[in-house]
Amino acid sequence: MAVNVSPLQLRHRDFVAEVKRVAQSGSAADFGLDLEITESVIMEDLENNIAKLEAVRNLAVNIAIVSTIINLAHTLKLKVVAEGAETEEQSKLLKLLDCDGMQGYLFSKPIPAEQLEALLARNPPSPGAP
Repeated sequence: MAVNVSPLQLRHRDFVAEVKRVAQSGSAADFGLDLEITESVIMEDLENNIAKLEAVRNLAVNIAIVSTIINLAHTLKLKVVAEGAETEEQSKLLKLLDCDGMQGYLFSKPIPAEQLEALLARNPPSPGAP
């Protein structure tokens, strides 16, 4: 069973308890529960929302957001690079979702091509990075 989660629902202090109650009742318990959450909903209060989503995952509830795209790409044997990573919290979420790589202001502001070599010398890419 797939359910869309609104920003208001995710902000509610009893969100995890309510998801647990639903996940353990009726057809959700029989067939599983998927929560569909858009990136913009998560980004509103990233630190608290990551903690809530980790708690929900521990209840064996699937979370369909960016993870849908990441899983589809991995099924097709593609690497996924997320654009626009600006904070450590976003980086943590993308790692949690098994994203292969990231780019954005967290790593560097846009620079002229001639400065790229010096940047890469200071911060070499990880082995196997896309």
